[in-house]
Amino acid sequence: MVGQQPLFGNTRVARRGPHDHGSDFLSAVCQHAALLHDLVELIETVVLYKLPRLSREEIQAMLQVHDIRETRVYQEAKEEGLKEGMKKGMEKGMEKGMEKERLRAISKMAARNMSAAEIADILGLDEQFVRQQMANGSTKSV
Repeated sequence: MVGQQPLFGNTRVARRGPHDHGSDFLSAVCQHAALLHDLVELIETVVLYKLPRLSREEIQAMLQVHDIRETRVYQEAKEEGLKEGMKKGMEKGMEKGMEKERLRAISKMAARNMSAAEIADILGLDEQFVRQQMANGSTKSV
């Protein structure tokens, strides 16, 4: 039983050196820090979702955080907003491009003396819309 000492009655455990206690302490501190970080993130998330009318500055002051933009919740919301904005921007850009191309096609067909009814039929547009574009003369500048 060399290197062991009694713990409770006849039960014996191996002696531990100071470096063993230090690594245990460091491990416990790391676990505590990770838990604390997760807890702070949870609180931030709850506050952000439960108090949506507060400004970023008000929430920062309430939580006493330096910059709320550094929180994971803010970063995720920002990323989601950017994706949604890009999607809407692409859709609008495509709509504008298609509208511009329609007007250009109306202009070219009208220049070939096609009737509004023929143009509307070919392009699948409302005849009244084609007449308005032809009357506006806006198709000439496209």
